[in-house]
Amino acid sequence: MPEGRLHEHDFNAALAEAMKRMHADKRIDFSHERVGVLKPVSGGSSGRVDVLVSAAGLLPVAVEVEYNRAGSQPDKDAVARLGLELKRDGRVIEAAMSVLAPPLAEQWKDHEEAVSRLVGGAQLHYAVFSRSESSAEPIRWPRTGWLTGTAQSLSELAVMVSVPPGQVEKVASDAADKMRGISEDLDASLSDDAKLRLAIAMGRPSGSDSLNVVGVVWLNAFLFQDRIAQSHTEVPKRAEAILDYNPLPELVQQAWETIRGIDYRSVFDPATEALQIVERNAGTAVTADLLGRAARMANRVEASVLGLFDIGGELFQRLISDRSEAASYYTRPEVAEFLAHITVNEGVQLPRPARALALGESDHLGETFRIADFACGTGTLLRAAYRRVRALARAAGAQPEGLAALHTHLMQQGFCGVDISPIAAHLTASGLSNIEPGADYRHTNIGVAQVCGPAGKTGSVEYLATEELADLFGYEASTTGSAPRPGAEADAQGLYAPDERFDIVMMNPPYSRSRGGQALFDIAGATDSERTRAQKRAATLVRDTPANLKAGLASVFCELVRCKLSPGGRAGIVLPITAAASPAWAGIRAMFETHFDDLLLVAFPGATRGGDRTLSADTAMGEMIIAATKRSEPRTDLSAADIMTVALDEPFSSIAVAAETGRSVDAALRGREEQREGNVTVGSAVTGRWTVLPAADGGPWAAVGAASFGAVTVAERLTRRGEFMPLDAHEPVCSVAMTTIGELFEVGPTHHRIGHVAGNEPIGEFELWPISDDQVRADVSLWASDADAQTMLTVDPTHYGLAVGPRLGAARERALVQLQRELSRSDGGNPSDAAVAEAQAEAEANERARSHNALAEMRRCRSILFYQRGIFWPSQVALAAITDKPVMGGRAWCALLHDDPVVRFGFAIWANSTLGMVVHWSRAQRQQHGRSSAQLEGIRQMPCPDFNETSTYAAARELLETRLELLRTTLMPARDAYRDPARAAVDEAAAHLLGIPDSEPLRDLTRDWCREPSVHDGTPPVFQ
Repeated sequence: MPEGRLHEHDFNAALAEAMKRMHADKRIDFSHERVGVLKPVSGGSSGRVDVLVSAAGLLPVAVEVEYNRAGSQPDKDAVARLGLELKRDGRVIEAAMSVLAPPLAEQWKDHEEAVSRLVGGAQLHYAVFSRSESSAEPIRWPRTGWLTGTAQSLSELAVMVSVPPGQVEKVASDAADKMRGISEDLDASLSDDAKLRLAIAMGRPSGSDSLNVVGVVWLNAFLFQDRIAQSHTEVPKRAEAILDYNPLPELVQQAWETIRGIDYRSVFDPATEALQIVERNAGTAVTADLLGRAARMANRVEASVLGLFDIGGELFQRLISDRSEAASYYTRPEVAEFLAHITVNEGVQLPRPARALALGESDHLGETFRIADFACGTGTLLRAAYRRVRALARAAGAQPEGLAALHTHLMQQGFCGVDISPIAAHLTASGLSNIEPGADYRHTNIGVAQVCGPAGKTGSVEYLATEELADLFGYEASTTGSAPRPGAEADAQGLYAPDERFDIVMMNPPYSRSRGGQALFDIAGATDSERTRAQKRAATLVRDTPANLKAGLASVFCELVRCKLSPGGRAGIVLPITAAASPAWAGIRAMFETHFDDLLLVAFPGATRGGDRTLSADTAMGEMIIAATKRSEPRTDLSAADIMTVALDEPFSSIAVAAETGRSVDAALRGREEQREGNVTVGSAVTGRWTVLPAADGGPWAAVGAASFGAVTVAERLTRRGEFMPLDAHEPVCSVAMTTIGELFEVGPTHHRIGHVAGNEPIGEFELWPISDDQVRADVSLWASDADAQTMLTVDPTHYGLAVGPRLGAARERALVQLQRELSRSDGGNPSDAAVAEAQAEAEANERARSHNALAEMRRCRSILFYQRGIFWPSQVALAAITDKPVMGGRAWCALLHDDPVVRFGFAIWANSTLGMVVHWSRAQRQQHGRSSAQLEGIRQMPCPDFNETSTYAAARELLETRLELLRTTLMPARDAYRDPARAAVDEAAAHLLGIPDSEPLRDLTRDWCREPSVHDGTPPVFQ
């Protein structure tokens, strides 16, 4: 082959230098073509690779490069490097990368020009190979085609794939075991009083968790100590305190006291206090042994270079037991990387203050660059956002000294990380610090916000009313309800979060809400009265905002994002997938549509199956991602507002895959122009799809969670415009007059008002019992779903009710409590017997009247038409059902009241047709796999045909007269609608009802819809 002016060897050297310059971590080594790098026995005579990426604690990555000529085969060389060993330490190459140089690279003049062009953004094509545990064939990613990027993106990806499989989990698991060992020895060595004082110092309400936290606080302090020592010569390194095998507590305390004199009190106050408590109670020898274990674990963490990744989150999950009580779930590192790439994306200009710091530009050095996570957990999202900012800075030309200046600025002023857990905040500060070891900083804006307590505080929710919170790092109350230690409030530093001043906010907020036995601020250690005060305080704070406490705290944090982001600032948020459809979230959806541009929604269609498809650790619920840019002024007209929704096929198998997928999604968002749909590709492999739909004005974001968007598009066109357009058409075939269930019917009461099944909490007017005989009864209910028995559109009631009558005892008790409360507000005396008797008699009379009226109302609301509140598509057949006689609704079935049998019959046909089921599926909540649920308000808002329209009513009457047998035809489960002749007959009737000329488009829609993972629940259709 003819050669150009730049030899391939020189290009490799230039690429290694460019990668080193562009990667922000100085601990990573990028070397080129060193002879003898590989063991000769396995690496051939030269024993070298084109570029070797390596660091202590990480596996080496071989980068094999070829010029982009016809017949180039860099894949072959990359695969050949897999499994080879480094000569110097025997580490095995588990991952290799093949790279195609830019097309004209061999024409570059010399090494200097090559470095300049590569640093300047010359495009490279590359792929990753890794060894498979189950096959001799290596795994190529992407499966087909090439990733495209620069020397910077190549260097970042190379470091990501250098993490040994399971290394983060392995180190975190080892650390957790060591911390538990420390905890067990503390438990055996300390008095109960010392344990309580430790619990207070650690801010943990439970003794076991507080002892776990001690080891982590010491581990964290040791990691910090050596980093601070790099820039403060008066601070000794941790090794200098070691006498024989273990550190001497006195020397450790002296070092930590020196650091406290500089600042860093949020880390070293709790660590020092814990050391003092343990040494006073357990003695110097025991304390030295425990400190030694924490110090040795710090050495291991340092050696692993895992500050780049989320060891803190992994460690936290293994040690803290009460996260689920507060619905606080921690973001998976892969998801954080993806979210960072679509939030701090390549289209975002480096904000002026950050650019000034990183590049030494003087014009904006007085401004503050801010990144926030107001529910920061262990800092996973803050670290991911920060890495992206550093990558943007490097791409803009920042040098190491500029990155150090940016780091100091962010650590002291720019980061705002707030959590309710001291240990989580510890790990956040530690992880962020580790990204730039040795860079100097003092006070941080990372700490702990109080929740509950005597004042009923609400954590970060308080930021809705203030710009600064006290940082109670390490000073929370214990389970006894005792106040923070004396002087804590005076010592507490402020956590400053000015309104409309943050450039980036990324969050995975708590999902907790008052429902299903769980309450807002259900925090371990909080008393009932404290929790009640916090709930009332939160209700006051969110008044007159779009947030809704029925939706949970996550909706409040969304409003907090709006308040704190500056115009042009970027938001990236992980939310429960109910945010896309629940009526309680309508205000927040409208807020995003009004106050944000570039609205991007991302979900995995199979996410509701839980497991590795969820976005947060330890939760099986469906989740979604929102990324957006805040507008300078709210939008007054939504007609031109669009929302881009992305469905990704597979969960992220690694942070490298997540990062590249994020780049692909971001490229689709920025490059779509007027295109309305497309594929997400990594290389040339399709990994997902995207579509653009108009803003919903607070209505459901119907496309979120759908695998393909054909069925959603049909449903949206019908419900928003009143037009039916088949999947394969470009124009609608007919118009359909539409309304909502709430406009057409009176929707019956909730099951809470009707009653309760015998043996459960006594609520409502009836005690319900399953019907097990043929006895005729007056008060019967279609209470439950029964997939085995309910196989037609006509169903039988499932329960009978026994009226519970007035609850006189409870009424008397309430009257007495109210009387005592009234007296306590006046003279404080006790009520007289006569006053008690009078109040209780009145209460009994009121209760009898209430019970009588409520019972009459429940009987009035009997119906013969019912709507499923939470249909399970894989086993149930009917979304709407009819009974032979009027009965009450229940937990599974909601009564729809209408006097006209034509309307009732027509609605039953509509609801059980493919089109009716698709409309319900597109607008209901898909939180659980295979199930689409709607609360009563959601049912009221559910679109349906307007049977008051003349032609629709006439068609329904004709169907009632000619197709009544459809009500008693056995149907297959909705999941199998594509192969069910009975469902086809219902679709034919629905086509006639709606004026659709041909029912075949409904069958096409059926086949498309039944492919949806949220419908088939893991058993996809098999078409003949």
